[in-house]
Amino acid sequence: MYLQKNKSFLYNQIFKKSFLIFILSRAFIAFLIYFFLEKYDNRFFTFTDLDFYNNSELNIFSPNYFYAKLVQLIGYEKESIHNLFFLALSSFLSILVVLPYLIIASRIFKNKYCYFFSFLLGSHPYIVLYSLKMDSSLFPLLAISIFNFYLFNQSNRNYLLLVSISSFCLLFRNSLLPFAILIYIFFFLNRKNFSNIQKIVVYISILMVSFILFSQFGYGIEYVNQNFGCYSQGSIENYLDSFLPQNVSSLLSYLFTPIVHLFLNLGAREAISIYCLNLPNEIASSSFLNIMSTLIFFVFHSYLVIKIFCLVKNNFSFSKFSLLFPFSILLPTFYGTAHMRYLLPLLPMLLLWQFLSEDTKLRSKKYNFKLKLSYVD
Repeated sequence: MYLQKNKSFLYNQIFKKSFLIFILSRAFIAFLIYFFLEKYDNRFFTFTDLDFYNNSELNIFSPNYFYAKLVQLIGYEKESIHNLFFLALSSFLSILVVLPYLIIASRIFKNKYCYFFSFLLGSHPYIVLYSLKMDSSLFPLLAISIFNFYLFNQSNRNYLLLVSISSFCLLFRNSLLPFAILIYIFFFLNRKNFSNIQKIVVYISILMVSFILFSQFGYGIEYVNQNFGCYSQGSIENYLDSFLPQNVSSLLSYLFTPIVHLFLNLGAREAISIYCLNLPNEIASSSFLNIMSTLIFFVFHSYLVIKIFCLVKNNFSFSKFSLLFPFSILLPTFYGTAHMRYLLPLLPMLLLWQFLSEDTKLRSKKYNFKLKLSYVD
């Protein structure tokens, strides 16, 4: 079934009901997290990265420099994350950046699937946890949301929206750099009849990407070569050294590290990547809950990732291959620090696409890449 154009879809009953389900489920899970997290984690509700971002000595070569200037400008500090204003602001922004997914779902899913997707999007505990923090993950969440919106509504105008927002978000989160480069290289070559003004917008965006590439290159090299945490490449090599020859363990550590880090991205809290799976009691008072939640996250997220890769593999085409572009944000984590927060910007997309049928056709009548979709039955 082809997607139907409906200028009033924002106001139809499906969208309003799905949005209400999303808001209510998110509010309920947020309440549980905010008031009961301290029973599991003695640190309660923290955001220690703000200590780094509020450092006045940061410069353009520092990671996510513009995000740091933003939090300094608005006075967002580790001690203020419990402030009602910042909780409300974070919640509002987190809803805004995933709104494109609800719009897409209301247009392509039957009622029950749209409502179920809205419930999953609203109640995923890790997404909800970070909806209470104005974390830099908001920016890749927004960029990838617009990317998915573009896939379903391809035109020159929406392409300009995509590259503009992606470039803007890149200023605040450097992990978007591979993704931004990919959408320029592949999608620009397939767009046609740009006006001169539109070309200027694209070229300005490319300059912004080039600036971030230049300013963050040094940090990127440092990031992928750091030996930080329990499961770093150096730690894996040291473990292999205990029963293998040194030259063999060194080679194998480079092969195993991306696999281990992918597992961490799919299911591990940030604390696990630092302290190993058996966390100190003050960080995880229940070892059983820590291990079970990690396992559940890993299995669930693995299923979502495998589902979308299978979707791309079946009846393979370039337009389907483009669905994998957002996964490029994970590439630096294969040797740098890896944990589930890096998967966060991809989670709404993974939830959305797991509802689409295996015979999804990605092709266009009017545009090169506009999607033709079948409903899930």
